[in-house]
Amino acid sequence: MAKFDSYPVADSVLPDDLLITDGTRGTKTIRASEAIYKLLEPVPQMHKVIWRGKNLGSRYTTAQQTAVANGTLTDIWLGDYWMADGIKWTIVDFEAANQSMQDLPATYLTIMPDQSIGRSEMLQSSTPVAMQDTHIYKHLDSWQLYKFEAIFGASHILEHPVSFEGAWQSGSWETMRGNGPTGYQRINKKIALPTEIDWFGSRIITAKVNEQWSVQTTSTRQFAAFRMGWTPKLPADHAIWLHGQASYNYYAAVKKNEGAVMTIYSVQNGVCPYVFVR
Repeated sequence: MAKFDSYPVADSVLPDDLLITDGTRGTKTIRASEAIYKLLEPVPQMHKVIWRGKNLGSRYTTAQQTAVANGTLTDIWLGDYWMADGIKWTIVDFEAANQSMQDLPATYLTIMPDQSIGRSEMLQSSTPVAMQDTHIYKHLDSWQLYKFEAIFGASHILEHPVSFEGAWQSGSWETMRGNGPTGYQRINKKIALPTEIDWFGSRIITAKVNEQWSVQTTSTRQFAAFRMGWTPKLPADHAIWLHGQASYNYYAAVKKNEGAVMTIYSVQNGVCPYVFVR
């Protein structure tokens, strides 16, 4: 058999190329597309910053639960997903809550669907209410949480503090420095809509009116998947609601080919909530 250095030097590596490993376990091969993940498998921190995008099945298995609980994240990487009902339930981040949320486990997954999973108006009347009392949030648990529970199990979905802005004081967006939400309240929730920070990494629509609450959100950075260019599929004919209010009657949303927009409360927009999974 020829020595390795007698073979031509490869000027590129294709996903299906085979690499050879040799050691105490003998001589083995591995496909090039899998090599980086196998090489870094023992380093859980790398699982959180390298995108893979592998189908992990249709249900959260006992082995996967153990890998998250013990922090090894064996065969679980950013961008991996569970496929059910035509939806990719995607790992968009890991410990997404800010570092002060120390009652949460050391390791958990942040899960979002890759598309809207329902449509609703934000409010059913123009009377201003606190964010937690909007039509969506009053019904979000009973309306959408069961879909996550069917895949991950109710006991694995974590409660975490979510900041809810108070009812709006009268005013329009043109005068939003003098008007805005009346305080905020932290409420433990299992399911929530993403904020502008979660989606875009900064405040856009709600920047001025909510600047006094900007450091009081659960997360303080963009979800890792969004930093890498991932985004849920946006509908062609309506937006997806965000957790944020732009003015007395307008709320933040994301719209295809437009980005962050202000949308009146009565529009039937989509929802793409997230949960934390242990």
